[in-house]
Amino acid sequence: MRISQVLIFLSGFGFGLQSITSYLCLKEHFPENFSTFTSVTTLFHFVGMAILPSVLNWFKSEYGLKSALILLGGVMWNLVPCGAGTIPPKRTKDRAITEEEEEEMEVQGNELHDRLDDGKTEHFIKNWIPLLLPWYHHVNFRYMHIFSITGIYIYTSWIIFLVSLGTSLGLPTEQAVFLSSVGGIGGFSGKLLGAALFYLDKVNAEVCCLPFLLTSASMMATIFMKHYSMIATFTLISGFSQGLATTLLYGLIPHIVCSHHFPSAVSLVLVSEGVTIQLSGLFSGFLHDALGSTVYVFAFNAVLCAVIFPFMVPWSCNDQTVKKCKGT
Repeated sequence: MRISQVLIFLSGFGFGLQSITSYLCLKEHFPENFSTFTSVTTLFHFVGMAILPSVLNWFKSEYGLKSALILLGGVMWNLVPCGAGTIPPKRTKDRAITEEEEEEMEVQGNELHDRLDDGKTEHFIKNWIPLLLPWYHHVNFRYMHIFSITGIYIYTSWIIFLVSLGTSLGLPTEQAVFLSSVGGIGGFSGKLLGAALFYLDKVNAEVCCLPFLLTSASMMATIFMKHYSMIATFTLISGFSQGLATTLLYGLIPHIVCSHHFPSAVSLVLVSEGVTIQLSGLFSGFLHDALGSTVYVFAFNAVLCAVIFPFMVPWSCNDQTVKKCKGT
């Protein structure tokens, strides 16, 4: 295996760890407003999507590809002082207990849970597949997780083949490359709206369904367009709907998962997101090679969004009350 492949793997591993710790840090510092602050921080995902193609192209023309990647790696070092400078949140007085009391409560709780869990399915999951505990305890999280994976698959496929779609529809490469910027602007706008909705406390499971329907319609419309202005318009709408969808689903986690299982739920979502990103490129590439055009990749994604929407509607009608697990 080449050393470059090892380094790429390590960089991906680092991105994954950074994502998990970021979500857990937000939950620790802003437990009551986690959804709002998550929406604000993820705004910059689409900012990067909008500007990265142009910035990387400029770096390549000025310094070459190798130096461009070194510069981008240097930018990532800003995460180190940011993490080191993070101040732990203060404990409130009403939660303060002595170390002896905490240890005694923990021992008693462990003994009780061991007796209750013995011989049950939960005991196996808890000891061997702890990441699946949110699936076991919170039914609504199962469906939300499936919808989230579907959304990540569609988003990854969309961003990978967006420029290729433009050239397949007859646009010159110089114009097609700006579709990524248009999509990034749309995604930023969608995440901005999501943050506002969480701030105003207007988010529920029903609202999470609508962006998938909009994504399906905009993607299907895009493949029939021939003029750059129309392709860019529907790309903007598609980016907006996907930015809104990812924000709403991620922000919904603390509303459908108890605080005890929240770290496992976030880890499970992010791990599956990483796997989905890998498989999305492979499967979409297979479709592209088998069918001979990027148009069919986007058509498949549009149909997938339309198919999953009817399954989201009954989920949104379920009781979204969080089950109190009490540390099990």
